[in-house]
Amino acid sequence: MSKVPGVIPSAAAGVPYHSTKRTRLEYRTVVKPVLIAPINAQKQPTSQEQLAENSNRLGELQKIVTEQKSDIKTLKKKLDSVLNLSLTKTG
Repeated sequence: MSKVPGVIPSAAAGVPYHSTKRTRLEYRTVVKPVLIAPINAQKQPTSQEQLAENSNRLGELQKIVTEQKSDIKTLKKKLDSVLNLSLTKTG
């Protein structure tokens, strides 16, 4: 059989040609190994540790709420004084 440029000999003979190169699609669909840490590998907190952490969080949240309530009261006082000034000027 003569060698024709651009023609794969096995294709001419009807034999499937398997290239050693991967196609773009094959590169995209190759499964990449992913390392997953086992769930039990992390140290599980004890009930005492959880209780202490929750207590700290609760204290922080209560402090934030108290500060916000104080801010609201201050803003209400400022708003009342502004409204009173505007009403006395128009009235």
